[in-house]
Amino acid sequence: MEKRYINANVEVRAEESNDKLTLKGYAIRYGEKSKLLGYGFEEIISRGAFSESLKSRNIIALNNHDTNQLLGTTQANTLRLEDRAEGLYFELDLLESRKELYDLVKRGDIAGMSFGFTCSDEEYRKDGNIDLREVKKGELFEISIVHTPAYPSTNVVATRSLERYEEFKNNENKEFNENEIRGLELLGGNTNMKTNEIRCYAPGEKIGVDSNITVGHLIRAFATGKGTDEEKRMITSQGASTIIPEMVSKKLIDLARSKSFLMKNCTIVDMQNHQKVVIPTVKKDPTVSFKRQGQKITSNEAGFDKIELDAKYLYGLVEIPLEIIQTGLDIEEKINQLLATVMVSEIEKAALKGASDGFSGIYNETELLKENTKLTYEGITKGISAIAKENGITKNIAMHPTSYYGLQTVLTADGQYRIAPTFYNNIKQDITTAMDETQILVGDFTQILVGLLKDITIDMSIDYGFDKGTLAIRIMWYGDVKVAKPKHLCLMTVVAGS
Repeated sequence: MEKRYINANVEVRAEESNDKLTLKGYAIRYGEKSKLLGYGFEEIISRGAFSESLKSRNIIALNNHDTNQLLGTTQANTLRLEDRAEGLYFELDLLESRKELYDLVKRGDIAGMSFGFTCSDEEYRKDGNIDLREVKKGELFEISIVHTPAYPSTNVVATRSLERYEEFKNNENKEFNENEIRGLELLGGNTNMKTNEIRCYAPGEKIGVDSNITVGHLIRAFATGKGTDEEKRMITSQGASTIIPEMVSKKLIDLARSKSFLMKNCTIVDMQNHQKVVIPTVKKDPTVSFKRQGQKITSNEAGFDKIELDAKYLYGLVEIPLEIIQTGLDIEEKINQLLATVMVSEIEKAALKGASDGFSGIYNETELLKENTKLTYEGITKGISAIAKENGITKNIAMHPTSYYGLQTVLTADGQYRIAPTFYNNIKQDITTAMDETQILVGDFTQILVGLLKDITIDMSIDYGFDKGTLAIRIMWYGDVKVAKPKHLCLMTVVAGS
């Protein structure tokens, strides 16, 4: 079930009669398109979408969604709702103590309505060049008089609704863009595969949904209690912890990828909430040869195999002093950067070297090519050549800062700096402390598959660090790391005299 708020400029008028202060108007207009919501689509509410809840539940009226400012209820008949052809009509009797609100409406300062509901049936379609969401059935639980309708970009949309929208976007086009084609070719060349079954994200392809709200904003709002109404609504409690919604935490994946030599160059596989995903791949390319007429043709099978992504758990725990959160300048962005760094550190360590909780590690792949080398361009070329012999192309080189800058300062016999071969210009080079000083990884990093079972889960607790005055933030990532073609990667060890 989905829960969110929509602000709409729907007329509200005030009428004073029989000693009553009554507001009248439409809380919802059926069949009329909303403004463009912040997640890329417009919306209409179908007539009768809330007909069942109008009959069965107590619906409340609030001032600006504030539950401490109850204005009326259908149960007490102080709020009356009528499901008309053009929309949901309301009449709301106010107490005398709410005369200021009544006068603001009467004067025209307030003319906005908003409503909260859960959605159980919806449809996405194209309306010209605009994506359109139609809410067909749901349950209405609240209407609100709003002082200032929110900008469309600040509307809160439930995660499930966004997932449905993303699925619609993934399926609407039969033509795949270049990145998608590359990702699917990696998995066996099936460019007709439905992207809602397995979604592959190539390097540079964005995963998160555009939003002005980040993880840092919600953490600051939780710790200080000074967030916007929208930020507060997006934070939910679960047991002793407070959870940040996945639609926001997903943005942290893109930030983490920008910091990680591994994640920004690999192929991200959306596992679509499946614990295990089996992916076909070509382990060995077939060989062919020409034959004379009448000569027997011998078969030569391609080495098809499968890769099994089996989601496992990685945890990271960070404590931040509450004082820093309350007083720090630009604390939201600093928190985002900190959490992304923590996540990158854990994922890279498990991906490269393995972990006790089931990650095998790229270095431990039995078919991974390995070479010893001097710290020279000629030495590194040994690994590039070995990959080429396996029909692979070296697109990436990753090395420790010590090796990278050491390579730049290697001198020739006559004391001149060595010049990199021309083909090095086409190879992306990354400097990372995730690599040991004596290790260099070369190859096609898109062959590294990072599976995501679901989005990053982030929860927070003040109780955990109560005696220290800290906010505890726990990051949980569910996924796996495997290599599609290990022989298209080469781990090189820098050894003196090799």
